[in-house]
Amino acid sequence: MNVSTTPGAFGCARTPITATIRRIALAGALAMGMSGLGVPAASAGQSQEIATGGGSVVFKHRGERVLAYDERRDGYGVAAIVLWQDDRTDRFHRKIVIDGRSSGGPARRNLKIPEGNKVSLTMCYTNNGQVDADKCSGTQDAEA
Repeated sequence: MNVSTTPGAFGCARTPITATIRRIALAGALAMGMSGLGVPAASAGQSQEIATGGGSVVFKHRGERVLAYDERRDGYGVAAIVLWQDDRTDRFHRKIVIDGRSSGGPARRNLKIPEGNKVSLTMCYTNNGQVDADKCSGTQDAEA
């Protein structure tokens, strides 16, 4: 039996067993790479929006941005209330973004929420800059 010592695509194999082991290892590595088993899945995140006749609030998962739009000049403003629990520290966070101007542009805030954390978004109306708890939407879930 002649053993080839000419380097091929995968290097020089001195014995048929070494060549077979290299081929199996290469096939396994290719299979893992193609199926994604060797790479952890990235979280896609999920944005959310709540809109009413008086305005809207938005949570954008890219950049963890919160926007509040007051779209009606009626004396009320719009508040975006964002709640989340940091999965790493178990600490709860609440941020409120208020737009009471009705001037066309939204109030906005960039947050630092760890990737993959669940986020709750609620819209409330404000009166003189104070959130009116009796005038709030239902909560909608998003993901950072």
